[in-house]
Amino acid sequence: LWNLRDDAQPLPAHWSVTPAHQTFVGGHTGYRRLEDPVTVWRAMRLTATGRVGVVDRLEAAGAHRIRTPLHLAPGVTVGAVDGDRVRLEAGGQEFSLTWQGAGWRCTREPARVVLPTSRLCWSWEGAGPTELAWQLAPGAGAPTDEAMLAELREAVRAAARGAAPAA
Repeated sequence: LWNLRDDAQPLPAHWSVTPAHQTFVGGHTGYRRLEDPVTVWRAMRLTATGRVGVVDRLEAAGAHRIRTPLHLAPGVTVGAVDGDRVRLEAGGQEFSLTWQGAGWRCTREPARVVLPTSRLCWSWEGAGPTELAWQLAPGAGAPTDEAMLAELREAVRAAARGAAPAA
């Protein structure tokens, strides 16, 4: 604890608000301390209809094992992982969680916390940059909003290039 260093600096962020959605794009340097440094970027969007979209971009030259958990609140019921989709239920409402990303897989795990809960964990092994996109939408069979994820992918790639995101 006493050897912690201030090595996780935020990278330039973008925030936009419209009547239809709110979008955040940013990154951090927390994993640049690794032997093969990794830069993390994230684009997130919350729509007025209750849909959430996220695109993570991890940039590295060498091989890495990456795990990205999504901790769920107590009381959220998690259905079986079915390819690139899982059904969630909370407060009497159903939600559809979908994801995309070459080589990424998702598993359901019990969370190790005081309250019983679940988490979904995406994992990936490989070299070079990778992206994981996921979306949470109201309704058990809600389709993925491909246009939103495409806009978020472009925004996170623009931020990684040092350009202002258009999202």
